[in-house]
Amino acid sequence: MSAVDAAARARIERLVDAADYRDGESALADASRVAFLAAVPGAERDREATRRAAVEQCNARRGATAAASRDARTWHRVLLIAAIVLAALAVALVAISPRTGGPALELQVGMPFAGVIALISVGILWWLEPLRASGALWGAAAPARIHLVVGILLLLFAASVPAFRWSEVDDTDPWPVVLGLAGFVVAGVGAIVLYVRARRAGTAPTAPSIGSGLADPADTTSVLDALDRWWAQQEPVAERHRNDVIAVRALVLDYLVRTRLADERRARAVGADPTLGPWKERRP
Repeated sequence: MSAVDAAARARIERLVDAADYRDGESALADASRVAFLAAVPGAERDREATRRAAVEQCNARRGATAAASRDARTWHRVLLIAAIVLAALAVALVAISPRTGGPALELQVGMPFAGVIALISVGILWWLEPLRASGALWGAAAPARIHLVVGILLLLFAASVPAFRWSEVDDTDPWPVVLGLAGFVVAGVGAIVLYVRARRAGTAPTAPSIGSGLADPADTTSVLDALDRWWAQQEPVAERHRNDVIAVRALVLDYLVRTRLADERRARAVGADPTLGPWKERRP
């Protein structure tokens, strides 16, 4: 498989998995649109920019309520970054620095604090998970792999202490280190569990839903109308990239069949049809 095919397949899987199709026919009807977003450079980014602009326009008409909604989303994103930074900080406080040859805090002193910081980090990730899964944070830029990376980081460090640094522990009073290690293990396992739950739920990674960020869900129709207008402008773009879109559509159809979202016979029929489209936003 070429690098281009691999990248296209990854985008296809993300877009299809986030779509939550009603049935096989709705998935097949969306094949050209998914192929366009996966094949045309910048198309997915432009569509999301259009969606966000429509959401902001709708929210602006709602006044103070919309402003509060935007502030909340900003703080959620700050918290996501803080959670990742805290996980790294928990390790950095008591890990051996390659520059100084020693830790910022000795294990005996720093492990309880570091363990608490690790628990806070993963606690924030758990609290933010519904927003991450819905795409309200950064869409596909906030995949569930974040949880996996944090969990592996914390567990690897926890394993390294008894394996390589137990000589630094005071045998007469090991409890500060033991409690800190317990915090790292609980936090690391919690992050891994969060990742597994997200994968089983089909939310890793995800894309923002149509109404994500709206102050009032009643404005969803206005957002759909804005996306319909955007799609209508993409038809000539799709024709310019026709060969690429058709090639990627074949990959989309293959994925729909492999994941049993669509019947193979119907997928072959769609693939044999040279017509692309429809060029309007899919209705949930």
